[in-house]
Amino acid sequence: MNREKAFLFLFFLLTFAPQAFCQISDSRKRSLDSIVSSMELPVRKDLELAQRFLDSKGQNDEEKVWLYFGYLGTYFKYDRERMKDLKAPFYNPELTAKRSKGVCRDFSRVFEYLCVKSNIPCFSIIGKTKMGIFEFIGRKFHRMSTQTNHQWNVVRVNGTWMLMDPTWTHIASKTKIPVFNPVSKTSQSFTLISVDRTYYNPDPVFMAQSHAPIHPAFSLLNEIPTYKTIRKKAKKQRIYKENYACNQVLDSIWVQKNTLFSRAFVDESYHYSSVPTLRFLFNYELDIALVKPDKSQPVDARFYDERISRIKQLETHINAIFGVDLSSQSDEAIKELKKRKAVYEKQLKPKKR
Repeated sequence: MNREKAFLFLFFLLTFAPQAFCQISDSRKRSLDSIVSSMELPVRKDLELAQRFLDSKGQNDEEKVWLYFGYLGTYFKYDRERMKDLKAPFYNPELTAKRSKGVCRDFSRVFEYLCVKSNIPCFSIIGKTKMGIFEFIGRKFHRMSTQTNHQWNVVRVNGTWMLMDPTWTHIASKTKIPVFNPVSKTSQSFTLISVDRTYYNPDPVFMAQSHAPIHPAFSLLNEIPTYKTIRKKAKKQRIYKENYACNQVLDSIWVQKNTLFSRAFVDESYHYSSVPTLRFLFNYELDIALVKPDKSQPVDARFYDERISRIKQLETHINAIFGVDLSSQSDEAIKELKKRKAVYEKQLKPKKR
């Protein structure tokens, strides 16, 4: 093999060959960032189209995760007005993408949606970060829990779980790059956008300085501090458990049919953080089910039937596994969905002349 062919072969390996996590070459990172930077408006506003586009461009799970994190950091803004409204309505991932803005729960759910659609295991994590005094007072005033106030993600790539917080990112740089057009034989300007990746696969010890998850496995630490002390300096921490196998625990949770409604997950979450995880997650499911569809979103009777079925399945599962009756909450949500379905079906009937 001559020197030129050897160089081309090496270039191919470095640029296109599958690589271990966090081993994407700098040149490939720029290529991936350019893919995100070039997304057209109709694609990035439609979450399904965005996922298909980015999934097709990533050559392995690592690259897809890089693209998804960049997509959120490039095109989504933090909705500060909604953040101030402690009783703001929940948005599903599709509506969040259309609005291109949201709060932490929206960012984490969009990231989770993108990863899971690509068959990449991903959880949306509930937990606590530093809470401002006005947020704390507001929550107390509205009789809301101050035990949790943030959501982020943990994602599995190449068999290893990694931490991600797509809310805590922003556009870090914009670089104008001349691109030669062979048709017009002229150079055009292209803006390459790169996002801050401080909270893209951060070291778990660094992450724990600001993030306290309600379940110990989501910390990815070997030695788990207590929920109340995890964000404190090491000398002020109290230890919850040593030699904790986070990866194995997360793997076992993931393979269960109702991942976050498993007995082991709910029990340890409550034991660790005292957060009533079961009701918290079920109420979230109800809120998502009651999100009104966007005008451009196709809706039929099946749309409502699927949401009603989802609520009934979870209620039955929770009753069977935990012996907890949540029918009063679910009945109210189902009643509202049936009412909306009736209105929809009435609109379909031809008007009498």
